[in-house]
Amino acid sequence: FAGATAPGAQRALAARSEARDWFAAAIAHDHSGRVDEAVVAYLCAIKANRTMGPAFQFLGNLELRRGRVKEAFLCFREELRLLPDHARRFRPHAAGVPAIRLLLEHFDRDRAAARAGPPAGGAVP
Repeated sequence: FAGATAPGAQRALAARSEARDWFAAAIAHDHSGRVDEAVVAYLCAIKANRTMGPAFQFLGNLELRRGRVKEAFLCFREELRLLPDHARRFRPHAAGVPAIRLLLEHFDRDRAAARAGPPAGGAVP
């Protein structure tokens, strides 16, 4: 039975490795000032591994530096979904930055809903 899942496991390992390679390239591009190339590489890392929270974090930081608040917000929201402990990095800024306050409101609402579970009767809205 182990052989039945081996190809799937191998594909998953290959995807994670590809994501790490893209992520490393993105960081190198970003540090060298090649912002457009960095964005493409971060997006390729995310495509290879949709659960790579740091790729969303770094892409969000880059988008924020470029003044693209909406794109940064969406990246940070996904970062927090994948890495809930990262909320602590945003909390000190919530009072002075409306977008971060909104991000944390969404995060706190989503976490409360997840803890509450499905509505009574098992119906899903």
